[in-house]
Amino acid sequence: MSLPARLAEQLEHLIGFETRYEGHNCRIHELLDDGQTLILIAMEQNAIQGDQHGNPRRRVPLTFSIPVLDEDGKSLHPDCAALNLPVEW
Repeated sequence: MSLPARLAEQLEHLIGFETRYEGHNCRIHELLDDGQTLILIAMEQNAIQGDQHGNPRRRVPLTFSIPVLDEDGKSLHPDCAALNLPVEW
């Protein structure tokens, strides 16, 4: 299932848009090529990334993957709808 072209175009124009998700100030970083997932990056908080052995290595931005459509593909996923993005569905 793919996004309607109009919705995909609107979402692509929102890259860089700031919003809130789960109490974090976030910026829309990317719409994945499959068109089904938005990637958000928290602006004020970093997470510690471990190496292959689980040892802490570096701080990286906290990221979130948000599905755009719900399971039936007929409406926005509740997490995406909660972002209050200026898109027409």
